[in-house]
Amino acid sequence: MKKVMTVDTDRNVFKSYFEGIKRYCQLKGRACRYDYWSFVLINFIVGCVLGYMEGIQGKPAALSGAYSIFMLLPSVAIQVRRLHDINKSGWWIGGLLLFFTCASVAQGIWEYNGHVTSDAYTATISIITCIWAFVLLFFYIRKGDAEDNRYGEPQA
Repeated sequence: MKKVMTVDTDRNVFKSYFEGIKRYCQLKGRACRYDYWSFVLINFIVGCVLGYMEGIQGKPAALSGAYSIFMLLPSVAIQVRRLHDINKSGWWIGGLLLFFTCASVAQGIWEYNGHVTSDAYTATISIITCIWAFVLLFFYIRKGDAEDNRYGEPQA
């Protein structure tokens, strides 16, 4: 028997944003496109407003920096749940971070030992990172699985 999905008519972008914050450590489960992109939108707007206010006042970016640190775990968690919605592992995010970190450390060690990093190396790392980021963006845009998958039931 096929499951019928019901739509939450009480849903709005702020509810999705605060739900993403409340589930800051929850990597299990799924997040639909609406919830993910609502979270990203409000997070972006709050970050821009904080940065703009600090820029006008000529103050250092302490408040926007603290907000960014505060939002790190909720952002990663909702990205993982969004990937789960399309039946992909959260390690897609971890792989990108691991690759970029290893490449940066290798470059730092190379330069620390007195060598000059070639522009080709830097360009290659940048291109690979951009391609990986576009793949993730494609995943985030994709419609979630309508049926249950290994990460749970679809979100309404």
